[in-house]
Amino acid sequence: NTTASTFVDSTDTQGEAHFTLPAGIYSVRSSAQKTTKDYRYFFNGAKSQVVVAVDSPRVVTLPLVMSKKRIVN
Repeated sequence: NTTASTFVDSTDTQGEAHFTLPAGIYSVRSSAQKTTKDYRYFFNGAKSQVVVAVDSPRVVTLPLVMSKKRIVN
């Protein structure tokens, strides 16, 4: 039973994460953060009700939304 399970991976050089999951309905989330001298950038994306069928490859494109916060020195 995979109820309330969490699957975590990092992206490859093409920005893709690859998972092998049991059939079911999933919520997908991604986040990243980058800091420069003047700003902290946040990248977030989410998608719900992603259906994964048995033995069926599924590609989910997850657009990320960027926000930024100025770093005050």
